[in-house]
Order: sequence, then C-alpha cells, then structure tokens
Amino acid sequence: MTYASTHYICNDIKVITSYLVQGGESMNYVDDYMNEHCFPNRKRIITSQKVSEIFESIMDTGMNKFFKQWIKKVAGTDYICYDITSVSTYSDWITHAEYEYNRDHEDLKKINIGLFSSETTKIPVYYENYNGSLTDKMNLINVIKNIKDKGIKRVKIVMDEGFFDKERLLELFNSGLTFTIGMPGNLKLSKEIISDNNTDLYTSKYSTDYPNTFGKLIDYKLFGIEGKSLLD
Repeated sequence: MTYASTHYICNDIKVITSYLVQGGESMNYVDDYMNEHCFPNRKRIITSQKVSEIFESIMDTGMNKFFKQWIKKVAGTDYICYDITSVSTYSDWITHAEYEYNRDHEDLKKINIGLFSSETTKIPVYYENYNGSLTDKMNLINVIKNIKDKGIKRVKIVMDEGFFDKERLLELFNSGLTFTIGMPGNLKLSKEIISDNNTDLYTSKYSTDYPNTFGKLIDYKLFGIEGKSLLD
C-alpha cells in the first residue's frame, strides 16, 4: 500500500468515524452525511460501497500492529479494565455470530465483544471479537492470551462468582495476573470460611465507612494459591 493510498484511507476513516459519532448507523447514508457537512480539502464523496472496501482492506495484521502501538501510547503505567458484552445480529455473514444464551432473550445469533480500557482516562485501548457460543468463563483463556500478545501488563481482573472454577483460577494464577473473584455462597468451602471467621465480623473492629457494612480480610490459601479472603 502506497503512502498516497494510506493517506486517503486514513482521511476516509476520519469521515466514517465522524459519521458514527454523530449517530450514523447504516453506511448507506454516509454520502448524504458528507454532502450535509463540511470536510475541508475533500472533494470526493464516500459511498457505502467504498466503506465496505475500506473495511475489507483492514487486515488482522494491520489491526494488531495498530493496537500494539496504541496500547504503548495510551496505557502507560495505568491499570487496564476489562469487560465483555454481546451484540445480537440478524446477519448470516458474520463469522463469529453463533447461537448461545442471549442476555436480551432474543432468538438471534450473537457475537461477544471484549473491551480493554484505561482505568484513569477511560480511553479504550483494545477490543476483540469472540465467538457468540463462548461463555464468559470459557473465553477467559482467550482474554489471557490476548493480554500477553498485545503487551498489556498492568491488569487486574475482577470477576463475579460465575467465573469461580478451579481450572480457571489456576490458569489466572499461572499467567501471573492479579485477580479478585466472588465465591458462590452455597459452596461447602464458602460456608466453612464463614463459619470459622464470622464470630466477630459484625463488630466495630470491622466496620467500614458505609452504614451497617462490615468487612474482614483474612489470609487464605485456595487450590494452592496464597491470597486473601474478604468476608462482608
């Protein structure tokens, strides 16, 4: 790709981004948007067909190169937050779209989208699409791999009890990542921890700044992993 063609594509992407930020959805109307707004030093109009060609020209290798450079620029020494959501689709042409549990209770295929953002600035630093049939728990190993591949270092993963699984916890521990996870209250292990440590939990010693809220941090070893357990 020549400098001239790269320059044109970069400018086209700026126009497309502006269109999306302003609330545009279907690319069928991007040419109307350009006719109604001022874009200095631009004479040619982008059509929906041109948008498709631009998107198709953006290959995985180019995206990965961009993300690695972008992460170095915006992440710095900040902690990176991660979250995942799903998007339903009517399309039969999206490779990652598959049937699985749908949070919106729609009888549609969905894709999973994972997003990493700076904790302080809230700026997105990286995203990845995943197969719609992958559960959050199953997808965790892909998240770990992508973190390492993209050079994201200061990561702390916070998970709800749905992720609680010996195999997953050991994967996280062996990867060197810091994590916090909720334990299901119905587990025998959870009940034992509570029974052994709750005698003085609801006392002034463990009160917090929030009314009627208490917290007790204890050293604990789980599945051979040394850490702390928080009772509240």
